[in-house]
Amino acid sequence: MATTKIWPVKGWVGQAVDYVENPEKTRNPYYGHGLYEVMLYATNPEKTERQYYVGGINCIPEIARQQMTMSKKRYGKEYGNVAFHAYQSFAPGEVTPGQAHRIGMQLAQELWGHRFEVVVATHLNTHCYHNHFLINSVSFADGRRYNDCKETYKLLRDTSDRICREHQLSVIAKPSKTRTPRNIYLAEKRGEPTLYNLIRADVDEAIAQSIVPNQFYMALDRKGYEVKRNGKYVAVRPPGKERFTRLKTLGENYTEEAIRQRILRNPPIMGVRQPAMQPRENTVRRFNGRFRDVKKISGLRALYLSYCYKMGILPKRDQSTKKLHFLLREDLRKMDELFEQTKLLCTHRIDTAEQLLLFAENVRNEMTVLTDERTSIINKLRRCKDAKKTPEYKNRRKMLTKRIVECRRELKYVGGILERSEYMKENLIKIASEKSIETVRSANRDKELGRYVR
Repeated sequence: MATTKIWPVKGWVGQAVDYVENPEKTRNPYYGHGLYEVMLYATNPEKTERQYYVGGINCIPEIARQQMTMSKKRYGKEYGNVAFHAYQSFAPGEVTPGQAHRIGMQLAQELWGHRFEVVVATHLNTHCYHNHFLINSVSFADGRRYNDCKETYKLLRDTSDRICREHQLSVIAKPSKTRTPRNIYLAEKRGEPTLYNLIRADVDEAIAQSIVPNQFYMALDRKGYEVKRNGKYVAVRPPGKERFTRLKTLGENYTEEAIRQRILRNPPIMGVRQPAMQPRENTVRRFNGRFRDVKKISGLRALYLSYCYKMGILPKRDQSTKKLHFLLREDLRKMDELFEQTKLLCTHRIDTAEQLLLFAENVRNEMTVLTDERTSIINKLRRCKDAKKTPEYKNRRKMLTKRIVECRRELKYVGGILERSEYMKENLIKIASEKSIETVRSANRDKELGRYVR
């Protein structure tokens, strides 16, 4: 079944062209020439189709970046998004490379051929062949920008589906109307603790501890989840979160029926409590000095140290990440960044926002001085005719560049601290509030149990 997607490209258009035209992906494995050689055959459709699957609409692939840049300069629109990158993917084994490329060229011609330069490349490096389209963001015909919106994406999807049907290919009957953000998609692919991955892990553990569906919902309740079962779909709200998440959005294995089947397949022995996971490796960070001195500080340093302590980043008793509160487990993705921000606050003894802003101002002033000095060193190096002084200038330039990079990194951490501190305070308040509520509930349960025992 054919799938489509499109997203903007920022930066340098040449980088996107290089990716789309990558010979390792567009090369037919039965031929062994380089991309530059095949571009000599650009005017010969038969040879290009036989050996490499790269084509152009209103442009020649080998000089596409120059042509796209000229169109931008012609209308004075060299800023903003430099291009748009789209793809069209087919089901494994459904098309041949040549057929996939012809469909891609037809799609590009119909959608963008009357106004934009487009590079079309069919990639053969995966189990399913797919077309990449690099569309210039500025029209060569009228200078207007490409409008990437819901309507144009729907036109892309509908046109792709129609062409695929004409070639007797399958299409997605009910495509999803929502798109997962790219950073979340990549994080989930790497197995990092995103919101959905954390919910999946808790649901999997609850399933493993259950032999009937009601036990599953009770297990989620013990983990602090609020379960809503009175709607069309079962939804859960993780502890500390404001919104419910439908279980079916987690994947095919997490629909209500799929969960019920997974529970029923559990043997009776699986109903016992599962052993805790082993502690994560390499998650403990260490600071110099005595940790008990932390009690003497306040403000941002105390906030960050307390947060890191609760996450297990700072020295603490061995614990499984499963024992962490949901909000803290979600932040494990940002563990390294949190550690660096904490180190900056402790190194420079920064406790208030005013001190943090003053520190940032000093770093900016230092960067200005270092940049001016490096510019002076570079000019001296260009004019230097003494071979003995050249290494000295180069070493000084290297040292200045290293410190400038460190300053930029520190400014980045400062910005992150200002944004994250309020969020961390809210998380700690939510965790403390839930802990106090749970303490009251536990005391009430013990009181009721004592009444029945007597």
